[in-house]
Amino acid sequence: SDLTAHTPHNTRTGTAGVMDPFRPTYEAVLRTALAFIGALGRHHPKYAGVQQCRDPALLGWVEAEVYEPLRLMFDGSERMDTASRNVLVKSMATRLSTKILVSLESRLCTEELDATKGIMKAPVFVIGMPRCGTTFLHNLLSCDPHSRFVKFYELQCPGRLALSARQRIALLQERSALFEKTVPNFKAIHIWDPEGPDECNWCLDNTFMDAVYSFALPRMDKYRNWLITHRHTDAYSFYRTVLQIALAEDHNKEYTHLCLKSPIHLFYLNDLLEVFPDARLVWLHRDPLTVLPSLAKLYERFWGWFPYETGIGDKMWLGKHCINWTAREVLRGMEYRDAFEKTLTPGQKSQFYDVSFSELQRNPEQTISAIYEHFGLPMSSEMHERVSTWRKENAKDKHGKIAYSLDEYGIDPEEVRTRFDAYTTRFHREIFGTPAPAPVPAPVSQAPAQAPAPAPAQAPAPATVVPTPTPTATTPPPQSPATTASTTAPAATTPAAPAPAPAAVDNALAAIIDDTEEDFGF
Repeated sequence: SDLTAHTPHNTRTGTAGVMDPFRPTYEAVLRTALAFIGALGRHHPKYAGVQQCRDPALLGWVEAEVYEPLRLMFDGSERMDTASRNVLVKSMATRLSTKILVSLESRLCTEELDATKGIMKAPVFVIGMPRCGTTFLHNLLSCDPHSRFVKFYELQCPGRLALSARQRIALLQERSALFEKTVPNFKAIHIWDPEGPDECNWCLDNTFMDAVYSFALPRMDKYRNWLITHRHTDAYSFYRTVLQIALAEDHNKEYTHLCLKSPIHLFYLNDLLEVFPDARLVWLHRDPLTVLPSLAKLYERFWGWFPYETGIGDKMWLGKHCINWTAREVLRGMEYRDAFEKTLTPGQKSQFYDVSFSELQRNPEQTISAIYEHFGLPMSSEMHERVSTWRKENAKDKHGKIAYSLDEYGIDPEEVRTRFDAYTTRFHREIFGTPAPAPVPAPVSQAPAQAPAPAPAQAPAPATVVPTPTPTATTPPPQSPATTASTTAPAATTPAAPAPAPAAVDNALAAIIDDTEEDFGF
């Protein structure tokens, strides 16, 4: 049956007689999310607390943040058949349930999460274009035994109110196995290890600031426009809470720094730096002509994950889309970086460090040492040994090689050079290994020399002041609002809870996994 079939409601503001066509769909997603929480939560030791997920105040607070992006993600889905739309509803419900549970945990565990603030200082973020080598660099930096990377299961299944760490790892293993059936040989492009480091966007997806949907699917134009025009401090505040939850699970063990990574941060550096003002950012640079066909191949593989979607299959659209999106990403990143660095005091060291991918490949240990030296981080001999071991165990093309080309996606090298000219000129040394060539001056045409006419004699003119021309300034990037809404939900008291029943939790989890497999036809 159609999960979205429901009695029509008025708008969420309750305006009499005004219909909101998306309201039934949102309530279907919400019902499914609450059912998911209930199936797992009733056997959890904090079950009485989990029941507060139905608190109208909490749900209203969550809805205010997610309703609009969720509505735009469903835009155009009316062309899907009922089964396909139900899959989309369940996929979004999983994310909404995570958002609700993390928001609830921020209410119930305020003191425990506040205790992690000292460990949250100056996290290291690896940024750069997608497919430029950020995963490689992030894995190397995560070899530091004194740093803390966030595990994949902590990113995609954050929070402790419904599932233990063991159960979240098992759930992610099942999801990964299902994905491998849907998209064979994906490991040759990207490896998912539930207990290994991975990208921040897997957590941000739970706020409906979604990288995969927005990048890969043609029908998402309205959603993509929302992504690049909307402020995302609420999403980064949610992410900060998830990091605090992960650190709380370590019982506040001391680390020198957090080690995080995602290419998507380039788009939202202003929001990231508002929530993490002391962040240290390692920007990895690579030739866009190498990056873009690899990125198009990645998105093409993701199409296999969405067999129910409309409009997929056009490789020429995909090539053009990769050029447009990635060029906009690096230019925005440069603008936000420049605006932020203008706020530094004279002599203050930059919070950015630029890395050449080709240099990283040639000498990774030296590159890592330079990063640590720039940020004043201690580097142990144990880290050098771990980096060497990781490289031996993860040789290039270990899981196979993926072929791709510019022509396959209609990517025109001349267009790429033009669109990325500002980026490649500024970071020419990091990208190509040489300084940017000096601009060639335009030829100056000279008129034939003529003898000047004799000037008539006259009295000296009074001195005049020539006004100084006003310099032309580029339009600054959007500035942070004066105040940012807090993402900590209203405080609540944790009631007494019954004892856990792990076997029952595992049975409920297995039933949900089986149900998901049926949705995908397995």
